[in-house]
Amino acid sequence: MAAVLDKFIQIMDENDLQPKDIDSIKAQPHPIGQFSFANGSANTLKSWDDYCFNGRYLLSCAAHRINPAYWHNPEVRNDPKIHEYMEWLAPKLTVVIDEADFARTKREDPRTYMGKIEVVAKGMTFKETGPHPKGGWYADELRNTDEELIKKFTDNSSKVLSVDQAAKAAQAILGLEKMDNVSTLLKLVGS
Repeated sequence: MAAVLDKFIQIMDENDLQPKDIDSIKAQPHPIGQFSFANGSANTLKSWDDYCFNGRYLLSCAAHRINPAYWHNPEVRNDPKIHEYMEWLAPKLTVVIDEADFARTKREDPRTYMGKIEVVAKGMTFKETGPHPKGGWYADELRNTDEELIKKFTDNSSKVLSVDQAAKAAQAILGLEKMDNVSTLLKLVGS
């Protein structure tokens, strides 16, 4: 689902779409999306794992432009607007599982985890294909920049570190190979 979410966010951002602008979504995730835990049919959103595999929940968070670092915070998981949008989205979301297409792309590039998304909004159809999720370690063109990594680290650590601590820790991690003593880093992240 990662490649699908990356491309969905790209479509939302590039076209300045709001959640209410969407008429329908057609998603083609990894074939594992056919199973009930992922497609929402038996996913009752009780555990943390339920949320991270529920496509409607993830798309709802993305549509509302919630930073992914906060998707699993209790206030987001319990946000009525997220749940209302999930219900609204239910009949408008089509999930297509095309194992043959997935296998074909896997044969062409064994590293691929291709996902496709089609969003109908504002009278237009937006389509994107993502052969790899952003941040893949196996190809230079997929890797996050240092700035993206610092932002992601800062966002994810914001629950336990101040912005200043997170920025210093990120710089220390990026320069880890030059550090004489790792205790410097441990002092930054341990409080």
